[in-house]
Amino acid sequence: MKIMGEVPRIHRPDLEEFTQRWLVEGQPVVITGGMEGWEAPTKWTPQYLSEHCGDNEVPVRKLSPDGETLVKRMPLREYLAQLVDSPEASRHGSIGEVPLRQVLWQVERDLGPTPYRRSAVGDLAVMIGRKTYAPLHFHGSTDALSSLVVGTKRFVLFDPAQPASLYPRAWYDPGFYNFSFLDLDTDKQVDPTRFPDFERLVGLECTLHAGEALFIPVHWWHTVYGNDDFNILLVDFFDAPLNRWKFPFPGVRSLVQRTVERATPRRLVDWYTTHA
Repeated sequence: MKIMGEVPRIHRPDLEEFTQRWLVEGQPVVITGGMEGWEAPTKWTPQYLSEHCGDNEVPVRKLSPDGETLVKRMPLREYLAQLVDSPEASRHGSIGEVPLRQVLWQVERDLGPTPYRRSAVGDLAVMIGRKTYAPLHFHGSTDALSSLVVGTKRFVLFDPAQPASLYPRAWYDPGFYNFSFLDLDTDKQVDPTRFPDFERLVGLECTLHAGEALFIPVHWWHTVYGNDDFNILLVDFFDAPLNRWKFPFPGVRSLVQRTVERATPRRLVDWYTTHA
């Protein structure tokens, strides 16, 4: 894998510039200065969140030794205490893609306005943890604006126009069609005999600090690493028009999955995912 450079950075563009130069063109960009005036980056410590939101029940996701995702529900206060007190933070799991209205609704007032947000504040996806790792994946039908409120995260992004090197999972897998077989966790090495095209993969990277946001266009592959600091990421997912989908790959598989999801009863999809 080769990292060919940094994701471009731009300071507080107006909405028209962001839309025409980056969103319409489907190119990733880091926005700095977009959270000026927000109180959350300085207020949202584990102690503050425990005091104001500690009784909220949250789903905490962990990986078992065999790779299965386990979900345990607990009060936010309990999770934060485990996360802060343990040197082995990653074994306590993370909170991922839970709507803000379910986790941190009591402190919504700490989030200020921004011209780039498309969703209601309560619909923003919250991700909380330490030493977090998001496997290589793409978003099937949405753009995403990932705003880092607390901490530091490193993103590595890949243009979808290199499908062989990305080793996507089966197109018909409803739970993982947008994930890769590659495991890019920093503690592991990619097997060159199993993934010989991995060395041809070309990516861009960026490190987000509190107060910065990354625009991830639809179908751009990415993996995310959180450092040892406590971190909180808010993600605004919004529909990307079909004319910006990447065809034939991975647009075709995304279109098939969206059609299947709309035509299949939810209980059948859940059964297939569980028993696959």
